[in-house]
Amino acid sequence: MTFDFYDDKLRINFESCAEDPQESWLRLQYTINDYWTGEPYQIDGKIYLAHSRPTFGGLRWWFVCPRLKRRVRKLCLPLGGQHFRSRVAYRLSYASQRETLCDRASRRARKICRRLGGDPDADTYPDKPRRMRWNTYNRLMDKLVAADRLANRLADQRLLTFAARCEGR
Repeated sequence: MTFDFYDDKLRINFESCAEDPQESWLRLQYTINDYWTGEPYQIDGKIYLAHSRPTFGGLRWWFVCPRLKRRVRKLCLPLGGQHFRSRVAYRLSYASQRETLCDRASRRARKICRRLGGDPDADTYPDKPRRMRWNTYNRLMDKLVAADRLANRLADQRLLTFAARCEGR
């Protein structure tokens, strides 16, 4: 399989064995260039798989993080990394954890606007979608207006603070 890896293509050959649920694994083979030197590295790694039994039956499969030896749903290969590891092993945070209150309010407003079938970049609020109940539409519009007002108020405060700093120089 080939994946877009930032500005490059990453071709990964994989092999799996899941005959015995206790000894299941996924073998990944790929060549990755070192982030700093550009030197290519041949990676041939085995990632073990674990399973759990949900209450509704069947098996749910998990990766086992090669570094932490914990079950995880996803493995990451961030820029500068060479091996697939869990988000916690690489100490990665979610993008929303770095957002300001203004950014969060704006994101919330855009999400609600898209749910209502509108364009988040438009200057108008969306009309009620067909087959949406009026109670649902009114509730979502109240949330959208509140998020918009909060985002605008916080953006105005940020602009006033910036202007005051610029005048003080």
